[in-house]
Amino acid sequence: MSNDTPIKQRDGELTMTIKEAASIAGVTPQAIYKRLKASGTPVDQLKTKDGTLTTDGLTLLASMFSALRDTMPHDEAAELRSQVELLTDEAAALRDSLQQAQARAAELAVKVELLTAERDHLRQVLDHEQQLHAALLAKLPALPADTSETRKKTHWWERLRK
Repeated sequence: MSNDTPIKQRDGELTMTIKEAASIAGVTPQAIYKRLKASGTPVDQLKTKDGTLTTDGLTLLASMFSALRDTMPHDEAAELRSQVELLTDEAAALRDSLQQAQARAAELAVKVELLTAERDHLRQVLDHEQQLHAALLAKLPALPADTSETRKKTHWWERLRK
């Protein structure tokens, strides 16, 4: 097999038969058919009525055989446009994600402010209640000392009847 097969173009697109593709790839046509059969791809879908390979067929064979990949026309501008589109879409998705994260951060900041205000209020209420409790304890009279007579009485109501 030789790589001397001329590359034909029709309407600006590369065209070739399986036999020509096999010659460029350095394999037999049977090897190409066998590889296509193993991949589960029907050969009829990859060929046109005149026996030349479709664009999808050429792309599939180029992915299977590196020698064919080198003969495929290389449109660098189209690849760059494709990459630009992908990157633009990715940038838009990242912008959306950033906006969502910023909105969530703003919501959380508001919640933090509310919780801080509530905590401060509860501290003030607790301080006030503790002051009231201390003032009430200061107003209560001291309990009388336990005498031996009150110790003899066993029930609380008996202790109250002195």
